[in-house]
Amino acid sequence: MAPAAVLYVVCDSDLYGTQRNILSAARRLDPACYKPLVASPPRGRFTDALRSEKIPHFPVPLANLRDTSSVAALRNIIATENVALVHAHLGISAFLSLAAARLSGNPPVVATRHFIEDRYATISNPALKRLYTRIYARMNKRFARVIFVSEAVRSAIERREGALGERGVVIPNGIDILRGPFKEELLTEDSERIRDRFGVPPGRFLVSTLSRLAPEKGLDTLLETAAVLERALPGRFHFIVAGEGPLRESLLSAAAALNVSASVTLAGYVDNPGELLAASDAFVLCSRAEPFGIALLEAMAAGLPCVAAGAGGPLEIISDNDSGLFFAPGDARGLAARLLDIEADLSLRERLVRGARARVVNFDERSLSLLLASVYEEAIALGKRR
Repeated sequence: MAPAAVLYVVCDSDLYGTQRNILSAARRLDPACYKPLVASPPRGRFTDALRSEKIPHFPVPLANLRDTSSVAALRNIIATENVALVHAHLGISAFLSLAAARLSGNPPVVATRHFIEDRYATISNPALKRLYTRIYARMNKRFARVIFVSEAVRSAIERREGALGERGVVIPNGIDILRGPFKEELLTEDSERIRDRFGVPPGRFLVSTLSRLAPEKGLDTLLETAAVLERALPGRFHFIVAGEGPLRESLLSAAAALNVSASVTLAGYVDNPGELLAASDAFVLCSRAEPFGIALLEAMAAGLPCVAAGAGGPLEIISDNDSGLFFAPGDARGLAARLLDIEADLSLRERLVRGARARVVNFDERSLSLLLASVYEEAIALGKRR
């Protein structure tokens, strides 16, 4: 029997957690059972990654909810590629995927929900917000299954849109825990070379984070933490933020106002973040309510002691004082205290790394792909019974 074609649909071709979730699934699903295809906007780092992984890509704009040309394009892909299941990520993608499926024999549509607060949840107009809530709730009834990347995401969405019962399932994002590089395997001269490339002064305790430069990521807390530490121990710590986003200029201005421009590097997009992690001494995640935390998992696997804001997905990843440390979201002094503890106490660092390595095996993409395959089997079987 030929493998079942699964069409992944995502309306953003940047390369962040959502797109990496798709890449992980496409890499690890059994090729004897499933054939991954991807529809997304034509250009972006995600498109480049698909090309390098040799995953078939169909350029579709997926511009907005009224994009009828994208519905037609999806309908054509479903028909010509004999798609057995559509897996939609993000709201526009899900809406257009349902429309295309209805016009092409109604293959089952599975949706993955990635955010604690979808964009519509932040709308200030109450009537418009209620309208979008009803639209999402109605879409949920048409999905064969809805996957949540964490219990935190499931809880928030079901509070807004209603319970999904057995049609909702939590499958966390996964990583390749064997990929490396790993901190303990990095030669000293290689670590120094990587640090020098990022402009880290010699002898600094290097704290890294991988993050979009966006309001919800809490990077103002990181800058305030850098200021607290610089006042307490001048020249001891250095921070690197790897990522791009709309707040770059405002963060640079804030760093200058706090007198930490020399101790905080906004590195932009980093092609090989694994190298940066392996050359670092600690990792922080400052998001006020991170839906999950792929970057946190990668840092844990790389062998770094990790500190995260105690909200959202990280609460499902880290056990406090065992596989990482928590601080209260927005509490710069609390984060500074945790970093001082880690910097000063080698035994604490070693214990946190051991705990993280033991914990991160639960998020290996190989085992999580088996859970995803079982969801696909159920959805396809459900579609055949319609």
